[in-house]
Amino acid sequence: MIPHANASGQSCLHIWAVMSTHLGSHVYASGQSCLHIWAVMPTHLGSHVYTSGQSCLHIWAVMPTHLGNHVYTSGQSYLHIWAVMSTHLGSHAYTSGQSCLHIWAVKSTHLGSHAYTSGQSCLHIWAVMSTHLGSHAYTSGQSCLCIWAVMSTHLGSHAYTSGQSCLRIWAVISTHLGSHVYASGQSCLLIWAVMPTHLGSHAYTSGQSCLHIWAVMPTHLGSHVYTSGQSCLHIWAVMPTHLGSHVYTSGQSCLRIWAVMPTHLGSHTYTSGQSCLHIWAVMPTHLGSHAYTSGQSCLHIWAVMPTHLGSDAYASGHSCLHIWAVMSTHLGSHAYASGQSYLHIWAVMPTHLGSHAYTSGQSYLRIWAVMSTHLGSHAYTSGQSCLHIWAVMSTHLDSHVYTSGKSCLHIWAVMSTHLDSHVYTSGKSYLHIWAVMPTHLGSHVYTSGQSGHQVQA
Repeated sequence: MIPHANASGQSCLHIWAVMSTHLGSHVYASGQSCLHIWAVMPTHLGSHVYTSGQSCLHIWAVMPTHLGNHVYTSGQSYLHIWAVMSTHLGSHAYTSGQSCLHIWAVKSTHLGSHAYTSGQSCLHIWAVMSTHLGSHAYTSGQSCLCIWAVMSTHLGSHAYTSGQSCLRIWAVISTHLGSHVYASGQSCLLIWAVMPTHLGSHAYTSGQSCLHIWAVMPTHLGSHVYTSGQSCLHIWAVMPTHLGSHVYTSGQSCLRIWAVMPTHLGSHTYTSGQSCLHIWAVMPTHLGSHAYTSGQSCLHIWAVMPTHLGSDAYASGHSCLHIWAVMSTHLGSHAYASGQSYLHIWAVMPTHLGSHAYTSGQSYLRIWAVMSTHLGSHAYTSGQSCLHIWAVMSTHLDSHVYTSGKSCLHIWAVMSTHLDSHVYTSGKSYLHIWAVMPTHLGSHVYTSGQSGHQVQA
C-alpha cells in the first residue's frame, strides 16, 4: 500500500463514503477550513498523527478508546470530533488553535478544577459535565462555543465570561434570572432554555455577531427596542401580530425571525444591515413592483411569491439568499441578476434549459430541482463560493468539464461509475460530494484549489 497524501484547499469539504480500512501510517494533510470525513477509520490509530491546516473538520467515526496521552494538534478553526473518548482523561490537556471545535462525546464527570484552554473561535462541547460546577471558571478565546449539557440550576451570580464569537448554551438555567447580566464578547450565542416570562424592560446587551434566543418572550413588546451588535440573531418565539410601522433595527449580519407577521405589509420598509436574514412567514401575494432592498449577505425568504414575475426585478446586496417557493415555469430568456454570495433556489425549473445562460456572482447557490438529462456540452459557469446542485445528472459525463469558482459546492446525485480519466477542477473552499463513487478509484486524479488531493492504489 502506498502512503496516501491528501491535501486540499481552503475551506473544502471532502467526503469519501468508502475509505480504506488499512490507513496505517497514511497522512492526510489538508489546507485551511477543510472538512475531511472518513466513514470508515481503523480502530488501531495508536500513535498516528493527523495534521491539518486552518479551519478543518476532521471526523473519525471510529476512534480507539485508549487514547491515553495521545496528542492531536490542529490549526485554526478546527473541528475534531472523537466519537469514543476515554472516560479517564484526568489531567490530559487538549490544545487547539483558533476557531476549533472539540467535541468529546464521553467526558469524565470528575472535572473538578481542570482547566480547558482553547484558542479563538473554538467549540467545546462536553456531553457529560459535572453538576457541581460551583465557581469553576471556563475561559475560552474568541469565537468559542461552550456547551454544557448539564448545568447547575444554582447559577446565581456566577459569571461566565467568553471571548469574541462564543456560543454558550446552558440546557438548564435558573428561572430566576431577574436582573442578572450576561455579558459576552463579539459573535456570541447566548441560549437560555428557560427564561422568565417577565422580561419587561430588561436589557440584554451583546457584542457583535451574537445570537440571543429567548424561548419565552412577552407578547407585548410594543415599542420595546432590542439593540444588538453586528451579525446578531434575534429570535422571538412570540411576536405581536400588530407590528404596523414598528421599526426593528439591527446591525450587520443579523437574523430576524418573526413567527407571526402581518399579512398586510404593503409598503412597509424593513431595513437591515449587512448579512441579515429576514424571514417573513406570511408575505403578500401581490408583490408586483415592490422593491425589497437589503444589505450584504441577506437572506430573504418569501413563502408565497407571485407566479408571474415577468420582468420584475429583485435587487439585493452581497451574499443574499433569495428563495422563491413558486417560480414561473416559463422563465424563457428572463435574467436574474444578483450580487455576490447569493442563493437562488428555483423549485420549478423548465426541463428544457437548452442554451439558457444563468450567470451569478461570487458565492452562489444554484439548485435546479429538475434538470434536463441531456446536458450535452452545456457549460455552467459560476463565481466564487457557489453551490451547484444538479438533482438529475447524465450518467454519461465522459469528457464533460464542469468548471467553477472558489468556494463552490458541487453535488452530483448521480455520478457515472466510470470516472477513469475524468478531471474535475475546482477552486478554493469547495465541497465535492459524490453520492455514488466507484470503489476502484485507482489512479483517478481529483484536483481542487490549493493542495489538491490524489488517491492512488
